Amino acid sequence: MDGVVRKDWREAVVDDKGRVERILYELCVLVALRDAVRRREIYVEGAARWRNPEDDLPGDFDATRTVHYAAIRQPLNPRAFIADLKKRMTAGLDGLTAALADGSAGGVKVTTRRGEPWITVPKLEPLAEPTGLQALKDEVVRRWGVLDLLDVLKNADFMTGFTDEFYSVAAYERIDRDVLQRRLLLALFALGTNMGIRAIVATGEHGESEAVLRHVRRHFITVDNLRAAVTRLVNGTFAAGDTEWWGRGTACASDSKKFGFWSSNFMTEYHARYGGNGVMIYCHVERKNVCIYSQLKSCSSSEVAAMIEGPAAALHGRRDRGELRRHARRLRGRLRAHRAAQVPAAAPLEEHRQHPPVPPG
Repeated sequence: MDGVVRKDWREAVVDDKGRVERILYELCVLVALRDAVRRREIYVEGAARWRNPEDDLPGDFDATRTVHYAAIRQPLNPRAFIADLKKRMTAGLDGLTAALADGSAGGVKVTTRRGEPWITVPKLEPLAEPTGLQALKDEVVRRWGVLDLLDVLKNADFMTGFTDEFYSVAAYERIDRDVLQRRLLLALFALGTNMGIRAIVATGEHGESEAVLRHVRRHFITVDNLRAAVTRLVNGTFAAGDTEWWGRGTACASDSKKFGFWSSNFMTEYHARYGGNGVMIYCHVERKNVCIYSQLKSCSSSEVAAMIEGPAAALHGRRDRGELRRHARRLRGRLRAHRAAQVPAAAPLEEHRQHPPVPPG
């Protein structure tokens, strides 16, 4: 029973005569197995997400254990790590207890929820608006007005021609290029804004049906075509940038990517938009380097704040060899290192106005 059947379930699992209900006990076993797999206490052979945790470590981890532990500033002795963690947790709880006693906890209270102790934290008050922010907004509106996102996407295509990179996976297509360009922009806008093709058809006055947009989605919007289009768009951005302001760098910041995490992770949040538990990771990509924020952002945090924060990040790359270094074992539950994205070279017709073009790799 211990470790398998929860105390609040035992009355349903065991009857008055001490006999165990088999079906209910099997349900408890499955729940306990699920929780153990999420905590990585049990792994599934051949799985990807729930695989053996040892497979997440670098291949030379045993030989270079000291180097990896020094990189994350953790002791080799697990007892020392646990003792320091207990010390910090005890100090934090003692500070909370003292603050609750003298009334300086800032509204934090210890209450009960469903019969269990619960720490209630008050909502933060909104900060005062920075001086000059409204004046800056008014000046931006005066200069450029209010732009529609679809207009931004359309103008970006007119200036870079990134929709020319989308080719059909079918053997033969007879769609006129101007018609295909309009349909591609509508489909990309529907996917990029999470509106969906049905919503973009219902709300637009473009004359395109849901069937033709779904046809374009299936036959033209592929991974390879998207990578080629992004490459041309990034190269066009670098070419249009004033080097007096932005320099000659080729770094590019990406939007957030949602990664699924088990619910016991402290940073995990459930978000209806992504349909599950997870965290948000923001990246910066540079030649042969990938810069990943070490402070993962929860799903409800500000995307803009995460993208403009200072580089409180771990650089997973070496400029001389372009290789990625993985975190040691202590951080395997928070971050997984991947190979750098392979960015193809610039299109030949674009090279005359790109400086510098994105190199292969």
